[in-house]
Amino acid sequence: MEQHPVPQPISSYEFRLIGSMTLKQFAKLGANCLVALIFYALPLPTFLKWPLIFFFVILGVGMAFVPFNERPLDVWITSFFKKIFSPTQYLWRKDLTNLPPTSYPLKKTPVQKTSPLPFQTVRPLPPSPPVQQTEKVSLKSSIPQTPEKKEEEYLKVFQSLFTSTPSTKPKIILKPQEPLPKPVPVQAKFTKENFPPFVPTTPNVISGMIKDEKGRLIEGAILEIKDANGLSVRALKSNKLGQFRTATPLANGIYEIYTEKEGYDFDIIKMELKGEIVPLIEISSK
Repeated sequence: MEQHPVPQPISSYEFRLIGSMTLKQFAKLGANCLVALIFYALPLPTFLKWPLIFFFVILGVGMAFVPFNERPLDVWITSFFKKIFSPTQYLWRKDLTNLPPTSYPLKKTPVQKTSPLPFQTVRPLPPSPPVQQTEKVSLKSSIPQTPEKKEEEYLKVFQSLFTSTPSTKPKIILKPQEPLPKPVPVQAKFTKENFPPFVPTTPNVISGMIKDEKGRLIEGAILEIKDANGLSVRALKSNKLGQFRTATPLANGIYEIYTEKEGYDFDIIKMELKGEIVPLIEISSK
């Protein structure tokens, strides 16, 4: 199964203290080293103290500098404990309070007749009032059996409209739209100038800056890096200085860089990575 790349942060810039060490990496390493110092100061036996010290030091180095599948080690540890303590079974209970009323007729239970007791007297019921008979009026007598002559003429004219020859409508033929020609990629243009803090020091890391026709820096441009199969592997966004950089190195191969910004038009940049340090790329609008 093909593994998709993990999305990278494109809207924020991480300040680096020493080399490629960020503030988050320094905080993770410092927190674990502080815990190791606490165990070193505690009066614990030697066989228990030193394993704990080495464990937290190695854990801090792994959380800060050893990612697994492009994710930090602390993210994997947090996800592991969430998976263990999260519920795995759910119960569904049907709510019986909001059921729709039934439309079935109720069955009538027969009433048993009881004979009167010897000391009870049975009184006859009063006679019911006579029902007045109403005359039945037939609806057929009120509706005329045959339509009038004007109605017959109107019906004939109305029927003649349907019996006339159907009007031929022009057929609309839809022509398939021709696909637009794909723009030809342009080889990447490298520059020898250094633009700190994005100076390339790691192989296969793409970095550079974006300019307009007059050489002014463009902020907030979206860059999409695709491999030889046309699959997106990275998505970047230029900062206020018009600079961009991938957080992790890419594999060797041929890549294309697509740049988008409202009001600007850019060429498709084509480049090949060979496991070497890539100079800064300069992307200019047309």
